[in-house]
Amino acid sequence: MLNFETLERYNYTSTSLKNTSYDEINDAYLTDLETLVYDFDKIKDRYVQDIRDCHSALPSFRSNDALYNKNGKLIFIEFKNGCITSGKEKAEVRSKISESLLILTDILDAKLKEMRNVCCYVLVYNKKNNASFERQRNNKSINQMATTLANLAGSKFLIAGFDRYRVFFREVYTINEDELKGVLNSF
Repeated sequence: MLNFETLERYNYTSTSLKNTSYDEINDAYLTDLETLVYDFDKIKDRYVQDIRDCHSALPSFRSNDALYNKNGKLIFIEFKNGCITSGKEKAEVRSKISESLLILTDILDAKLKEMRNVCCYVLVYNKKNNASFERQRNNKSINQMATTLANLAGSKFLIAGFDRYRVFFREVYTINEDELKGVLNSF
């Protein structure tokens, strides 16, 4: 049974979704939504610090930007303002996904199968900086085939390689910034 009360000790990390979408390098926000979320980067930092007190030198970990708790679902949200088409960028996102899931699973004192029932993942990318994803989604024949296959599998259209995370999450989305509000309203 998930222990959601343990998240209460991280209330100090509460912030807006807009703040978690901030890209310091480009001085830009990927969303203007003021939805209240946990800053998961701060949760990760606190978690690692607590573990470091027990173990001397631990490396830094990667984490998703936000954790949204809505209607009994926990939704990880990762914002990518830059281009994420390279293997290096995708590998960074993959490590954020797995390390964040492991940290949250430990915090909630849960089993992976429990997390799978309540945890979702949303990757929000800047559509101008990832035009190839948009072309792929807007190509009628490719999109129609991908959407048909996704519907048969009971899922949404995903960037290649991200469908693998449906094993760990109830739902997985790869969306552009314009689609975020609609996806969050669907939970």
